[in-house]
Amino acid sequence: MKRLFCSFLFCLYLLNNSATAQVKADEYYNEGLRKYASGGYEDAINLYSKSLKYNKKNYYVYYARALAYYYQGKYNEAMKDCDKAIKIKHDYTNAYITKGICKIRLLDYKGSINDFNMAIEYNYSSHLAFYNLGLAYYNLKDYDNALTNFRNSLKLKPDFDQTLYSIGLILYEEHLYSDSILALSDCIRQIRVMLLLFTAEDLQSILIMIINQHVMILINLFLLVIQKELLQLILIANKNFR
Repeated sequence: MKRLFCSFLFCLYLLNNSATAQVKADEYYNEGLRKYASGGYEDAINLYSKSLKYNKKNYYVYYARALAYYYQGKYNEAMKDCDKAIKIKHDYTNAYITKGICKIRLLDYKGSINDFNMAIEYNYSSHLAFYNLGLAYYNLKDYDNALTNFRNSLKLKPDFDQTLYSIGLILYEEHLYSDSILALSDCIRQIRVMLLLFTAEDLQSILIMIINQHVMILINLFLLVIQKELLQLILIANKNFR
């Protein structure tokens, strides 16, 4: 009876220690999130690392640290933490996507395709997985597969301006200028809608700059269309003159 009672006390001790460790892990994790949100990536990494000392099974902490590494440009470290998160939670879509994006940053476009496909396998409703898969194919100059995946992304999130922009670029590369103009116009329209949601002057100026970049592309496209139409008119005029 005494031995049973001692075992019970030991179990209570372990449970208490585990609960205390998780509390400390959460404290460091939440503090890391605050540092990350303010751009303190190095401090965030240190806090996430402290959190993991108390609980090495928190897959979301590995992923949070991966994001901090990513924004520091430390893509290999970010991928390692994505792998650790995936090892604990094999269907963690965001970790696959981030790992794939890191490979794109490192110009490993072919290598990223498997990561995005894994993300899609576990979450077919992820517009970001399809978008980034399209981006990988775009960089490989495989415009057919790129366009297919961009359009799948657009079906899931019709107002995603980056997808619209990417579709516009592909149509431009394929010399489908009128269709490209429509896609880029939709892109700018979505960015203008987003602009209305913000009031901070610095954020507005950033968004305005992005819009202006798209407008320059549109202007070039319009000029190309005009040139094409003028060329056709000249050819018709020449035929009539003869």
